[in-house]
Amino acid sequence: MLNCRVKGSLFLVCLAFIWRSNDHYGKILAMGIPHRVKDCPRDKDEWQKASNRLNCTSGRENTKNKYHCLPTENLTTLLEFCYTRIRINVVNGGQCLFLVEKKHILHNHNCSMFKEGCPNTNYLSDEMFNVPKCLEIDPLQHCFKADASCQPTTRSVTVLSDTTQSTLVNRTSNATTPDTHDREINPLVIILPVSGGLVLVIAVFITIAAWKKWWRRKRCFGLKAMKNYDEDSQEKKTVSHEIAKSNTRNQW
Repeated sequence: MLNCRVKGSLFLVCLAFIWRSNDHYGKILAMGIPHRVKDCPRDKDEWQKASNRLNCTSGRENTKNKYHCLPTENLTTLLEFCYTRIRINVVNGGQCLFLVEKKHILHNHNCSMFKEGCPNTNYLSDEMFNVPKCLEIDPLQHCFKADASCQPTTRSVTVLSDTTQSTLVNRTSNATTPDTHDREINPLVIILPVSGGLVLVIAVFITIAAWKKWWRRKRCFGLKAMKNYDEDSQEKKTVSHEIAKSNTRNQW
């Protein structure tokens, strides 16, 4: 009985794990699979081409599954994806948008400290090409390039001349990210369904094994009880027969 309870508890734990995995997987699909890009589209035509490439919904009247291209929360990467939730209408000027990747939501960034290009009118989150300064980031400094506090990254490099004299040269490092077509699929999209399926299969096998064991025990107890019943019946018949014979002898 205890063994059955342990197996039952294990089965419930497996189901809970599968539910949690599917829930997280559903959130990933709700946002769409993000792809890293070097630059976001800078005009309406390029934006539409990128939208068609990802099979996002077209048309200004549609508000869901729209193409988005945004920096991540830590301002190190630009991501493009189809945002299946309702697009955001940035009502207040002085705001840029970025993607909180772990929570799959869009969030505002105050751009009042931009040297130039901070939007001062309303715009839609799926039309970020209208606010290009909100799409230009320095991945090494984790900042928007237009921000007054964002300075180019510099480093000192020693260069040897023909006379073996050393000279220090300052070079500005240009940050690069993978090419537009170098897409990376989130590994969770593959790992979670596979692991969830394996756990489900294991849980089914454990349930079947426990049921078979219970059935064998029940059948064994049934056969044993039937055998005992037959033995008792035979014994009663023997005793009755002996009593009948004894009575017959007494009558004679």
